Amino acid sequence: MLGALLIQSAQLIVEEKLFRTYYLSPLKVVGFQGLFGICIYLVFLPIAYFIKCGGDLCPAGRLEDSLMALRGLKENYVLLILVIALMIDISVFNTLGNSVTKYASC
Repeated sequence: MLGALLIQSAQLIVEEKLFRTYYLSPLKVVGFQGLFGICIYLVFLPIAYFIKCGGDLCPAGRLEDSLMALRGLKENYVLLILVIALMIDISVFNTLGNSVTKYASC
């Protein structure tokens, strides 16, 4: 958890320096962050699918079972709506956070 806090702090410092140095739209920055996250997961998830693990940590026998997750979204429309709502919520939160960083930073 401490590592995550340090990484997020570093990200916020870098964002503030970028906003001061370059003219960047907060919405574009959030878009690029989302694109970067998608690229990372496109690499990580297929690798994690083939990593075997057992016990309570991995009930399906794999570190990550993306196919099962996609089936769950297909079979349960409420879950799909919640995932879409969460994506919208996170994008609004990040856009507002970047706007505060850009316009309210000293």
